[in-house]
Formats: sequence, C-alpha cells, structure tokens
Amino acid sequence: MRYRFGPFELDASTFELSRSGSRIATRPKIFDLLKYLIEHRDIVVTKDELLHALWPGQHVDENAVPWTVGHARRVLGQRRNQKSPIETVHGRGYRWRMATEVKECAQAKLAPSTAPVVSPFVGRDQLIELLEARLAEAAQGRGATCLLSGEAGIGKTRCLDELAVRARRRGFVVWRARCVEDQKAPVFYPWIVLLRAALAEASEPERAQKLLDGLSSGFPRSKRGRGLDRELALARMTLFDEIGRFISDAARATPTLLTLDDVHCADLGTLELLATIAADLRDSHVFLAVGSRAGASVQLPEADKLWRAFECFEVPPLQHRDVELYLQQSGAIALPSPALSGALLASSAGNPLFLQEIVATLLARHDRAALSTLACDEVKPGVRAREVMRERFAVLPEASRFALQRASILGEAFDAARVAQLSRQAPLDSLRALEAALSSGLVTVERPSDYRFKHALLRDAAYESMREDERVALHRAAAEILESAPDAALRSSEIAFHYHQSLALGDCGRVADAAARAAEAASQANAFADASRFYGWAIEAASLTGEVRRRAELQLSRARAQRLGGAVDDSRKSVLELIEVASVHGYADLLIHAARTLRPSHLMSAYDDPLARESLKRALECIDPSNSALRAQALSLVACLPPIASDIARCQAFTAEALSLGRDSGCTEALADAFAARLYALSGPDDVVSLMELSGEMLTMDRHISGWMSVEALLARHAAFSLGFNLEAADASLTALSELAKKRGMRELMWHCERIRAQRLFLGGDIAHAEQEFERLALEARRLRMSEVTQLCVIQTELLSVMRGGLQNYGAARDPGFFDALPHSLIPTCYRTNVGRLAAVHQQTAYARPLLEEFASRDFENVPRELSYLSSLCNLAVIAIELRDRPRAERLYEILSPYADLNTPNSMSYCEGAVAYFLALLAELLDRPQRSAALFDRALELNRRLGEGLLLARTYYDSARFLASRDEPGAREQASLARELAEDLDMRSLAARAQTLLLH
Repeated sequence: MRYRFGPFELDASTFELSRSGSRIATRPKIFDLLKYLIEHRDIVVTKDELLHALWPGQHVDENAVPWTVGHARRVLGQRRNQKSPIETVHGRGYRWRMATEVKECAQAKLAPSTAPVVSPFVGRDQLIELLEARLAEAAQGRGATCLLSGEAGIGKTRCLDELAVRARRRGFVVWRARCVEDQKAPVFYPWIVLLRAALAEASEPERAQKLLDGLSSGFPRSKRGRGLDRELALARMTLFDEIGRFISDAARATPTLLTLDDVHCADLGTLELLATIAADLRDSHVFLAVGSRAGASVQLPEADKLWRAFECFEVPPLQHRDVELYLQQSGAIALPSPALSGALLASSAGNPLFLQEIVATLLARHDRAALSTLACDEVKPGVRAREVMRERFAVLPEASRFALQRASILGEAFDAARVAQLSRQAPLDSLRALEAALSSGLVTVERPSDYRFKHALLRDAAYESMREDERVALHRAAAEILESAPDAALRSSEIAFHYHQSLALGDCGRVADAAARAAEAASQANAFADASRFYGWAIEAASLTGEVRRRAELQLSRARAQRLGGAVDDSRKSVLELIEVASVHGYADLLIHAARTLRPSHLMSAYDDPLARESLKRALECIDPSNSALRAQALSLVACLPPIASDIARCQAFTAEALSLGRDSGCTEALADAFAARLYALSGPDDVVSLMELSGEMLTMDRHISGWMSVEALLARHAAFSLGFNLEAADASLTALSELAKKRGMRELMWHCERIRAQRLFLGGDIAHAEQEFERLALEARRLRMSEVTQLCVIQTELLSVMRGGLQNYGAARDPGFFDALPHSLIPTCYRTNVGRLAAVHQQTAYARPLLEEFASRDFENVPRELSYLSSLCNLAVIAIELRDRPRAERLYEILSPYADLNTPNSMSYCEGAVAYFLALLAELLDRPQRSAALFDRALELNRRLGEGLLLARTYYDSARFLASRDEPGAREQASLARELAEDLDMRSLAARAQTLLLH
C-alpha cells in the first residue's frame, strides 16, 4: 500500500517515506509508528498497543513510545500544540488526524533471475569436524551428547542436517525429530516421532511398540486413590528408563544418531525424558545431538543439571570471508566487492538466515546484474532481525500475507486445510495463496498439505502484522475448529491454548473447561509441569465466572500437579490460596485434600507442618458431624502431625476413632487413610502384635489390587521384623515390597528397597559392595531427579562415615556453629537426639546438656513411642554417659531394660544394633559390672545376626575395654577380634584403639 497525506507519501512495500517526491531518511521504528497509526487511523491507539506492535517480545522503557512519537512529528514538521497529523488523546493514546489517500502498489513479481537463492553451507567447517569426531567415538562405543546453541537463524538446524548426512555415510542409523510449541503437539511428541522411526527399523518391534504406546497414551486412570499419583510418577520414570535402555540396546547392532531440534520449545515431559536418557549414553553406541536457541528459557526444575550432561557447542556467526563464499556459492554475485560483503555482514550480524533474507529482499528489488554494483548504503546496516522478517513478509502479494497471518495463529507448523477454514476460503484458494510464500522461500512443505514457516521469526512477523482484536478472534475460531475435528481428543493442549488466547472474548466457562481437559490429559501422561500451567489457565478463566467451588477445585488440582512435578514451593503457595477460599466457604473436603497434598505419606509424621495443621483445624470446624468419611480422613491426617504425632497415646486415640469411622463410612479412601495413620500409631516397640494384625488385615483387603495399602503394610512389617531381630522375615517383607514396586512401576520405592539392602550390606561388613551400591543409588537419584531422596543420600553417606570412622571423627561437629545453625524446632526427635549424641562426643555441652534436660524434665515421656523410640532413647543414653550424668543414666537404664533384646531402627530403616549394647554402657557407668558383662555378651550374640560388620566390631571393642578395666579374662581375645574385624573393614580409628588395649 501507498499512503498520501499532504506533501508526503509512505510506501509500505518499499519502506520509504518521501516529501514532494524526495525520499526522507527515517529510522525503522519511526517509519513503523507512522505506518501503524495510518493503518489504524479510525481509532485511538493506546501506548500499550504501540509497545506491543513496535517492540514485540522485548522489554523496553515505556518512554520509548512518546520519544518515537516526538521524532515522528519532527520528521513530518508538526509544530508544538498542533493536533495534526498526530494527535495526543490525553489519558488514552494517539490518533492519526490527517486526510489520507490510499493507493494499491503494483504486485511485486519475482523474475526468474530473482528467484530465491540457494543457501550454501559455509563457515561451519571447524564445528562439523568436532561433531564428526564425536561420531567416531560413538561408533567405538563411547556415546556422546552435544548441544548446539545459538540465536534464531544462526544455523543450528542446518548443522544437524549436515551431521545426519555425514552420519549416514559412516553407516549410522539416523533418527530425527523436532520439538514444536508445547500447545501444538501432544506431550512427548518428539520422542513419539523418534520411536516411530525406531519401530520401522527395530529388531524388537514389539518392544518398540510397547514403549511407543506408553508415551502415546500416557497413564490413564479411572479414579484417584491414596498414593495413585505417586505411583504414576514412578511408573513414568520406569518407562523413561526402559526407553533409554531400548535406544542403547538398538545401537549395539548399528551405531545410532539421534537429533532433537528446537529443544527450547519442548514440553516439560520431553525435557525430563531427555535428561533421563542423556545420563545413560556414555558407554553406548549412541550420539545424541540437540539444538536449542541461546537464551531461551527451559522451564525444567534444575535445568542447569540437564545441560551438564551435554558437551555444548555455540554455533558462531559468519565472518567476512564466509559472506563472500555465501554470495558466490548461492549464485547471487560471482565477484562481490569487499565493501558489499562488509555491508551485508554488518546488516545481518553474521546470521545466515538474516543474510539469506536480506539477499532475497535485495534480489526482489534489483536484478542480479544490478546487485553486483549495488551501493553499500542500499544495504542498511544494523537491520534488526524482526525488521528483516517484516520486510520480507511485506513484499508478498496481499492474498499470501492474508493466508500467512491465519497460518501464524496455528503456530510454526500448520496445514492448508486449517488455514482455509480460518480464512473462510475454499481450500484451493488458500493453496494458491500459500504457493507464493512457498516459492519465495518463506515456508516449506513437510508433507502434502503440511507446511512450516522457514523460521520462528517469520511466523512472528506474520502474527504481529495483525491487530490485537483480530488475533483474539482468530484464536477463538481456531479453538472451535480444532474442537470439532475428529482428533480433538489428541489436541487438548492446542485447543486450550487457543481458548486461553481468546479469553478476552468472554465465555470464560468454556475456556476453563478446555484448559482443565488439557491439564488432566497432561497429568495422565505424568507431564505435571505442563498440567500445572494448564490448571493456571483454567483458574484464570474460572475466576472470571464467579464459580468459587470450581476455582477451588482447580487450585487443588494445580497444587497436586505442582508437587508431583517437583515444584514444592509453588504447591504450598497454591495450597495456601486454596485454604483461604475453602475456609471462607466451608469446603471441608477440599481442606482435607489440601492437607494431604502437603502430607502425601504418613512417613512424614515426625515432621511438623503448620500450614497442614491449620488446614485440618479449619476442616474439622466445618465438617458435618454425620459425615463419618470426611471426619475419618481429617482425624487420620491430624494424628500424623505434631504435636499429636509426638504423643503416641493421643495419636492412638485419634487413629482408633478414625479407624472406627472409616470402617463405618464404607469409603475405601477414608479407610485407607485411617489404616496408614494407625500403622504409625502402632509402630513403636510396645505394639508390635497389634501392628502385625492390622498390617495383615490390610494385605488381605488389598490382595487383589496390590495398591498403596499393601505398600504401607509391607513397610510397617519390615520395620517390625527388624525391630525384633527377625531378619529372615524382614528380608521376606522387603522382597515382597520390591516385587510389588517393580510390578506397579514404583521407581522411587524400588530405589528405597535397594537402599535398605545396601545398608544391610554395609552393617554386615561387605563394605566395598555397599559403597559401590550407595554410589550407584546416589547417581540414580540425581538422574531420576528424585529431589527428596537425593538429600537422603547425603544423610546416608554422613551416617555411614560416622559409623565407620567413629563419632569423634566427624570433623564438622567440632565447630560450635555447626549446632547453632540447626533448625531445632523442625528436626524430629530421633534426629535431634542423634545430633545431641554427636555434640556430647565432641564435648559441645552447650547443645547436648539442655537437650538431655529437656527430655529428662518429663521423665522421657516426651520421646515419641513410635518406630524410632528405642533409637532416640539410646542416643540420649550416650549423651548421659558422655556427660557422666548418673541420675539420668539410671532412669534411661530402667526405661530401656525391658527392650534389651530389640534392635534400634529409625525412620530410614537404619539401625545401630541391639539395645543390650547401650544398656551395657549404662550399666558400666552405674558400676554394675556383672550386669554390664552379661549385657555385652547378649549384645554380641544379637549384633552377630547382622553380620561380621561395623556394629559387631564396635561391640567387641567396648566389651574388651570393659573387661580390661576390671582385669577380667577374655579382654585380650575380644580386643584381638575387634582389631582384626576393624582392620578388615578399614575402621582405622577403632583398630588403633583395639591395638592400644592389646599393648596394655
């Protein structure tokens, strides 16, 4: 279009402004502002609209608009206080106020000599050499992972194309996929494409098809039950693991190149699977190469850890010589002048795509002969990428621009039929309109009727050329078109995106429904981060409908998805919002579910959570007394929260009532909650018989479905058998638990079973094997991004270090600040007493003594009588011994005496051997030599059941030390056994002390 106003003419096709026939030099933004105001001359244009139109996707100072308007007025000679041609409408924006004549431009037709040039591959020799070296390593079984990064258009895709060609020459199998915007494709879409490629060539097609089905269909669920969300998350990790093994196994026959392009716009599920697989390829025949836009935000928890598994290569910009080669090899100019090459380099910033577009635009205006003698000022230096794309887009025929605008609504990839529907045209007319864009190189054909913009910035240029109201209306039309399509069920995320983009048109309930469907589909595929985003859209729409209950339910779903996706802090924020709404409106069931989201397992019972406690308090205030199911659930959760969880007598009263209500209610979920809470209440040494009866009932009830109730029951039975030194039965429970975890794909539970076995190896004396297992488990925890157990690995390593080297060798505890920095109020009793024991051994009495006095002041009744009860008391016993506090030692001796033959497990299933050992130490302090000798003998007998390991070596030494102090026979024999065992286990400190005993 050309616009004439007064003596001026603005040509939108050539981006020129002239006055009385003389061209006026204008900055690009000033030209764009004038063009935008003229094109929207019938309305007032707001400052925000101008910011969005002129600086799309950029963060600029809002003063940029008035600054640009002021310069535009000066260009047009508009004086102060004049309202024409640009009027300021105070408080509103700006309006074009000058009579304007509009004329059509002659259609720009490309002569044969100006057809799109071939884009040669230049300036990448060094990078390709490095990538070929990685191919050679992969062929030898030293798998490689690399990341190609760079700005948009720099040539990442072209490098991957060239890598694929060279890999095939070397005999590699090549599987390729490209990520698309996450609203445009199902979760895991790139991996689905790769597995389909694998299926065509796989030697095990059934295995490939099973994995493909797992990714394509997700993990559908018919209902939510306790632990089901957790099971699904673990099943996903198992599937990821199997896909990684399948790729590695397939590559043993023929080396394989996997390329994954445009990772910056991948969905979260695709990124998590990428992170899982990348960690396992070092000893394979696989080369995994991915491309990602530099500076793009990858919204993955611990995204930096993902890229640590990759060797990163930044695709560099072209240099002067590269531009010369480009012009020669493309056929644009046979002998380009250094000045012209320099101008093109400056205007394109060395970006191959921008260079290609600038050359194509110049060829559209000049023939090849004129281009060779073109003045350098015709190649405008500093042309920005978006302006280059806009200029390239602007030279298309109007029908093609119209079609591409509709296509841009659909995304980078689109099909002609959908474009025709959005354009309200016959399919043939749309195809004809797209043909000009295809011939000019702005779009490419991937399959019949399936097109793609040559670059994301080209799509942006088309999208941004429309008015905001036009875009919103087209998004709503796209949503309705896709919703009525036969494959609508597979396009839930895409439909939700378009509805959300059209929220300004109203019908908010419809928008909320579409977003909720997308969120549920993502949850079924265990793409919880994506589900969280979709739930956010649904909440935004529901808040505009006034449906308070619906909004609260969506907040609960988002909180659950956030927690399962690892965003625990975000989940707590969502729960807090939910609690505020649910409390006001009396939604007791949602308050209970909110607390359960914060407390997914009764194993967290020792840890306090004020937010969960507040939620349950409000729930109990508004539960209908006749609703026994809700009351059972609330009481079950309250019982597993301090302070009630710390007072086992009260906990047992609460859980007894909850269990009775759960049985009466007939609600399976309420009964499962009550059972789990009751297991915690009966986990101490005084209630083993009752716990075994209850866990047996749970296993019987759950026999046919083998769900979370069986998991809770088997965990409880393993702990109970360990407590009584019935190690064969404990191992049998652990085996059953492992088999159940494997059957249900509970990857995290499988990990814990392996951890418990590794602990037994360590305590039993198989140190090398155990340490190897702990190292493997730590790596696996990081690889699977199981954040909770990653910290557990750290604790476990420290515990074993202390066990092996002795408490006195734990150097960090020598610093008094070590204890001051601990958040005492948040540490459960069993860990507080463990830290206190550490402090006492290091003579940090300022921490140890007040802790002992705190528990002694209530006659040790404030030590919770749960699973860790004996472990806590034994820690307090060591504190009393180190402080030589005979009165407290006497009382602890009395309390512990009935439990002499029991073990000392804690909530990590870690134990420190027989209670008899600690009683022997107390008896020694209390001058009861005969009792001490008998207890040491009993401790040796019991600890020997755990194997010839650390606990037995420690017991031998302390028994020998006691006997030597009284000149009793047997001291040398036991000291010798302690030394030999300690030397075998590399317990150097203990071996040295045993040797000292032998010398004296």
